[in-house]
Amino acid sequence: MNILINATQLGRKNGMNNALSNILSAMTSTYGSASFIVLVKKSGVQRVVRRNNVFMKVVPGWIPFPIVEQIIMPILARVTKVDVMLSPYNTFPLLTFGIRNVAIIHDLIFMGAIGGGLYQKVANMYRRLIVPNAKKVLSEILTDSEFSKNEIVKLLGFPPARVTVAPLAVDEALSRYLKQNVSASSLVNFLPREYIENIDGYFLHLSALDPRKNTEFVIQSFVRYKQKYHNNIGLILVGKLPSNLIPIVSEREDVAYLEYPSTKVLASLYKHCIATLFPSSYEGFGLPILESYTARRPVITLNTSSLPEVGGDLALYISELDEELMINAMHRARYDKNYLSYFSNSVVDWCKRFSWEKTAQAYGDVLKLEKHNLHE
Repeated sequence: MNILINATQLGRKNGMNNALSNILSAMTSTYGSASFIVLVKKSGVQRVVRRNNVFMKVVPGWIPFPIVEQIIMPILARVTKVDVMLSPYNTFPLLTFGIRNVAIIHDLIFMGAIGGGLYQKVANMYRRLIVPNAKKVLSEILTDSEFSKNEIVKLLGFPPARVTVAPLAVDEALSRYLKQNVSASSLVNFLPREYIENIDGYFLHLSALDPRKNTEFVIQSFVRYKQKYHNNIGLILVGKLPSNLIPIVSEREDVAYLEYPSTKVLASLYKHCIATLFPSSYEGFGLPILESYTARRPVITLNTSSLPEVGGDLALYISELDEELMINAMHRARYDKNYLSYFSNSVVDWCKRFSWEKTAQAYGDVLKLEKHNLHE
């Protein structure tokens, strides 16, 4: 079995490419008898695992993604006589030459309003042009959650029997750091000492320019939480911050901001927080919940989209973006002994439900691969 995979965006650091890197590693190890031809640009070569069944085809960096996907990929698939084309970026080739065409569609948020920066807007416009053709040209779709599957069936009219849910897992590099014993004193290595010395713990929030992450709501809820309880708790924001929020954050001594922390630093932040605040309005999977759980830290999130699938009954859910609900959940995350005991006793078993090996198995079933581990 020969599989052609478009991995030409691997050089870009984001959740989609982290997932692809881990999936490639798990699949190429589990299915040693299959051959994986990986289309990649020079910037992403280091993220492709080196194995005897992996063959890289390096594409010049100047070639735009749509040209790679719509022209180079199907022509190469035909010339090399592959059995399957696998597209992992929410889009896929429209030209198939009769070759099985499988796509990974993480979510369909791009089918709504087109927001974000220029790159994101252009990418979403391309997706909205291609994805409605799914029923015509795709053999199967792989997705991350039952929520996303239902969206795909509803919005694209795709047959449910041909949509397979394969939940994601925590990035292997991050997972290794999350499982290490790291002292809270290490926080002074990347946060101002005076900040660390003046707080009695902190909440963590993964911020983003995307308004669905609700970063402004998190900050407003935190401010009201401090007004209500008059404590020395801090808030640490990780990721890009909307420009209108920068002055607000800069004025507060109890809020710290790290835009690009390393994997090791992010792990440390997860491990020592009171809880992760993740009230996102829409997620195809909601990986930060699983990351926080792996660090054995609770999560406060909305009970919408895919989030309950990942959070299970361990998350502290709010039903809407209501500051009072958020404040109460934050207080519970710190002081509710019954909840914290239940969380502590259950979180390890919950995390065992998610692994890249299980993801690879689901992918292999769809691609009709014969299991043969390279290490056997």
